[in-house]
Amino acid sequence: MWLFNIVSINNLLVTILTGIMFIYFFTRGEKNRELFSLQFFILMILLWQLCLLVNNTLFHPIAAYPIYYFLNSGYSVSGYLGLAIFSYYFIEPVFERERKIVFILGLAVFFAILMYSIFIGFSQPIQMAFNPGQDVYFIRPSRQRNYIIIAQIFLSILTFKNLIYKTIVLDGEEKKFAAKITATNMTGLLSVPMTYYLVTLFHYDEIIINTLLTFVASVVIIYFFWAYIDHAKLRFFYSDKTRLIILFLVIIIIGVISTLTFTAYRRAYYDNLDGIARRIDIDVNTFTRDRDYYSRRYKGVIEFITVRDTGTDEERYLLGNQPQFPMVASEIPEKGLRHDFKLVGKKVYLFFSMRQDPYIVQVGFPYIAYRRYIHGLLSIIFFGTLATVIALFFLLRFMVRISLIKPLQGLMDGIGAAEG
Repeated sequence: MWLFNIVSINNLLVTILTGIMFIYFFTRGEKNRELFSLQFFILMILLWQLCLLVNNTLFHPIAAYPIYYFLNSGYSVSGYLGLAIFSYYFIEPVFERERKIVFILGLAVFFAILMYSIFIGFSQPIQMAFNPGQDVYFIRPSRQRNYIIIAQIFLSILTFKNLIYKTIVLDGEEKKFAAKITATNMTGLLSVPMTYYLVTLFHYDEIIINTLLTFVASVVIIYFFWAYIDHAKLRFFYSDKTRLIILFLVIIIIGVISTLTFTAYRRAYYDNLDGIARRIDIDVNTFTRDRDYYSRRYKGVIEFITVRDTGTDEERYLLGNQPQFPMVASEIPEKGLRHDFKLVGKKVYLFFSMRQDPYIVQVGFPYIAYRRYIHGLLSIIFFGTLATVIALFFLLRFMVRISLIKPLQGLMDGIGAAEG
């Protein structure tokens, strides 16, 4: 079913940004090898974001397959190869022999990984998992993914080397322009691994880090777009530049505000579940363990309530018939609470565990109810964002033309008449 999460908003924003840039470069740019190789990289980013968009809007295991095949097929290597070739042609061609070798070997590596993926890698059993930080199903990487990452790193190093070289050897305006493009490329390429390490090593909130990545990516796209259109001599009107920059800035603002709103919305929901779970724990330990009592009070709200005696390892089902998910007693603070997620088959369980020796109480809530709750907010943001972007895209050019272009044209006509 279609259930949005907050990451889907970020994916939508980056998809719109890269899509606009790709279309404008394709329709108005000079058709040459430099722009063609750059477009190949932009297309890879666009397809990547579209796959993530499917994964973050469709709540079903099948939604994990497009991004899995995209990341593990080796296609991203061709995108990074396009960026590396762009760095050779950029401003003025350099290292022609090296460029030809990199192009041939890059294509060979790409096709080798692709063939391996099709005939060997994708024939291996799929390991489905669930990421509670982003509320999505995902498939664990295949064996060839490590080789894909190595190829991407190597091509990124070549790109940095060429751009830094041109920043050093060029003079004047070309040197400044090369420095700008080098800075944006390095920032963009390094932002993805940096966010990965912030989450895995320092355990920052994935939603906040993903929004930070979206913010950085959006700024990089805007800056690169603005800097490159002058160099590439694209046929742009002033109104085009103005409305696109305004549109991009609005997209960034929407992304930041959406994340902050979602964070507060989600915290309020979990605080409510926390309160229910604590009340149940108090009832179990001090009031009653009668099944009828819990059925009357919590049926439809709670999926299961299971009590385990750690001394005898005996379990008692007060609501539902779900056995407790294995958990060491020391993992649960005494008279404290923790919540966890568990994927069993295709079903995601959301449950709270509490310990008051010698008993451990687990209270399970319908995860799908949580997703529907946040979907109510995020669907409004998602479609509101889409409507805002479409409205701005068509209205801004009209507004700039009425408020700026026509008055200037009238001024020019008046000057011409006076001189005549």
